[in-house]
Amino acid sequence: METLLLCLLWAVQGEVQAPARDFELEDVAFIAGVWQNEQDGVHIEEVWSEPNGDSMMGMFRFVQDGKGVFYEMMIIEKTDEGVVLRLKHFNAGLIGWEEKADVHNFFLEEASATEAVFVKRDTPQRLRYTLGGDQELVVRLEELKEGEWSAETFAFKRRH
Repeated sequence: METLLLCLLWAVQGEVQAPARDFELEDVAFIAGVWQNEQDGVHIEEVWSEPNGDSMMGMFRFVQDGKGVFYEMMIIEKTDEGVVLRLKHFNAGLIGWEEKADVHNFFLEEASATEAVFVKRDTPQRLRYTLGGDQELVVRLEELKEGEWSAETFAFKRRH
C-alpha cells in the first residue's frame, strides 16, 4: 500500500512539474501584417513580418501632429528558452532609451489561434496580442501595480 501511495504521489508531482508547452513561431503568426490607428492627431502603427527561419521582425511607430515621437524595434525569436519577444525603445533620431546591450524580453506563455500572451520574467508585465476577426489587432501592455493589473491598450486595424 505504501509503495502504491508513493507511486501515485510521484506521478502527480510529475504532472504538476511538467514543462510548459513548446511553442513555435506559427503559434504567433497571426500577428504578421501592417496594423494602424489614427485618432486626434496621433498615428500609431505596428508592422510585423511573417515568420521566416527562427524569427519575425516588428516595429512600432508613434507619430503625434506629424512628428515621430518614439519607436520600438522588435523581434520574436524561437530560442532554447522558448519563443521570446524582444524589444527596444527609441526617441526621434533613433536615440535609444535602454543601454546598448539592454533589451526587454517577454516569453510566450499562452497562445491560441487569436491570442498570444508574452510575460516578462524580471518584472510583473505582460504583452497580450488579440486578433479580432482578421482586421483588428489589440495589443495590451499589462502591469501589476500595487497588487492590481492595469493596462495600456493599443487598438489597430489592418492596412491593405
